[in-house]
Amino acid sequence: MADSILSQAEIDALLSRGGAVEPHAQLTTAFKSALVGTTAHFQVLMPHTVQIEGPYVEQVQQTLDVLFMEDAVVMPAMIGEGVLFAVLAFTEAQQFADYLGGGLKWAVQTIFEGWIQHLADSLSEVNGRYMPYQLKEPVRLSRKQLGQMEVEAGSLLVRHAVCWSKNCIEVCFFIPIATLGRWSPHPSEKAARGTKQAAPAARRTGKAVFSPPLAVRTAVFTELSSPDDTKGDLPLDLVEDVLLDVVVELGHTTMTLQELMELEPHTTFALQKPAGDPVEVLVSGNCIAKAEVTVVNDNFGIRILDIVPEKDRIPGSPGV
Repeated sequence: MADSILSQAEIDALLSRGGAVEPHAQLTTAFKSALVGTTAHFQVLMPHTVQIEGPYVEQVQQTLDVLFMEDAVVMPAMIGEGVLFAVLAFTEAQQFADYLGGGLKWAVQTIFEGWIQHLADSLSEVNGRYMPYQLKEPVRLSRKQLGQMEVEAGSLLVRHAVCWSKNCIEVCFFIPIATLGRWSPHPSEKAARGTKQAAPAARRTGKAVFSPPLAVRTAVFTELSSPDDTKGDLPLDLVEDVLLDVVVELGHTTMTLQELMELEPHTTFALQKPAGDPVEVLVSGNCIAKAEVTVVNDNFGIRILDIVPEKDRIPGSPGV
């Protein structure tokens, strides 16, 4: 694994500079709890072992253009009644996109989709109430635009280092002070949470817990009738507008997993079909025709040579 994106001295400086983060211990607990699912989310995307360091929580005392020395990709998200901003430096977001072989917007959404979901689940558990989440479109902001974002005293920045192979990126969450207030459980909610915990305690002590009786009534189902066979076959035009995927198979081969992992550009391998043989036209995995490859207006096309009989093409047709 690569070295941490933050040295221990930098981490200590962040913690000391951030002031007292103890009042936000529940928030820190939620972020730590979310890392279990988040790490698994990353591990599905990558063949290398992924490790996430953090969370490192600090109070924001400068504008965001000072904290991020380049353009950044920002993805707003709502959890419960609060808004937070997931932030990636633009070059690191592009690095992650190149590694996954996808577009920048898709890569950023892929990073934060699972992360925000697990964070919302953790906050719901910590606060004792369901907190739904919603993601917005990621946008690229210049340093000047970052500097124009309002930063109120008491807002937090939560940093993580996501490392795999020889790569590391820093994933940040900017949380305005107003959001922290909306995420904190109110006294009435704390009391309600204590009331909800009383029922399991009563069961452990053997005391009976009564619930109001449920209204029960008998379900009545009408009899299902089958199609009248005397009316003949159902018309095929009822399903003629159903979309089907048509696949033209030039050939196929079998590889071991090791051979598949060793594939590189310009690698060639033989298909299990002699050159010049017609290709197969498949629908839902079933061969419906034989054809030859042609070129139509600079695009590949096929010319049908032979069609499988209708009774074999359409399951359930007469004669099957």
